[in-house]
Amino acid sequence: MKKVIVRKSRKELWLWRIIFLVIAVSFFSNRLNEKKTEIKEDCIIRTKIYGEIFYEDDLLKKINDLQANNHVKGVLLQVDSPGGTITGSEALYKALKDLRSQKPLVVSVQNAAASGGYMVAMAADKIFAYETSALGSIGVFADGFEVTELAEKIGVKFWNYKSSPLKGIPNMFEKITEEGNKSIQVFINEMQSIFKDMVHQSRPNIPKENIDLICNGEAYSGRQAFQNGLIDGIGGEKEAMSELKGKVKGDLPVNNYELYDQNERDSMFTIFKNLLAITLKSQMTK
Repeated sequence: MKKVIVRKSRKELWLWRIIFLVIAVSFFSNRLNEKKTEIKEDCIIRTKIYGEIFYEDDLLKKINDLQANNHVKGVLLQVDSPGGTITGSEALYKALKDLRSQKPLVVSVQNAAASGGYMVAMAADKIFAYETSALGSIGVFADGFEVTELAEKIGVKFWNYKSSPLKGIPNMFEKITEEGNKSIQVFINEMQSIFKDMVHQSRPNIPKENIDLICNGEAYSGRQAFQNGLIDGIGGEKEAMSELKGKVKGDLPVNNYELYDQNERDSMFTIFKNLLAITLKSQMTK
């Protein structure tokens, strides 16, 4: 019996050693492959915002760096995002709007600029998208669940002490009240009102009376978005770059600029994939 326990213990020890090695190799690989883009000549910058949007200090700093760099004469921003947190999207929108106040900014939408992704795109002088790109989805939502009935069935009870009925809602451990539902809806409506104000300010070509009709959470194709005024033209990077070069003096080179640490994003996915494979293999061989 003791030999079996020792063998199993050694096996688990090796498993954790392998996991640690995967993480360590990935971490040091990122550090070695890190590249800092230095802009030393007048140019147009091509960069990209993609994936889910969160509040990221490093991302905002890189945008501010582009704004402050006198060699950057214009920015082509590719957007491919379904949205994200409303505050993260607002922060990006404002940083890009500040950049636009100093130099031309044109957006080329790829697969999607929806919800927070569209909020980001609105910071540009002009927005271009393919006919089949997904745009709009201008709205705010929150979701959740509660487990009180399930808990009762298995004999679990929850206690919740708070200073007022609306503190800490929604909470999965207590039933939402009518007052709580109303409070959350008021908050969501306020966030939506802010979003609509941003659309009105950024897209003055859309009549004010049409804002509510357009900002109803509906997603639009690029063709529909062009028809209702959410974008300025149909096309891809070629059309967007042509628009940008028309705003910039001289025939300047186009330099790529990474806003994200791509190695870090890729490596995190690889780490989790490898850990899952290692864990499953270990469980199967026990």
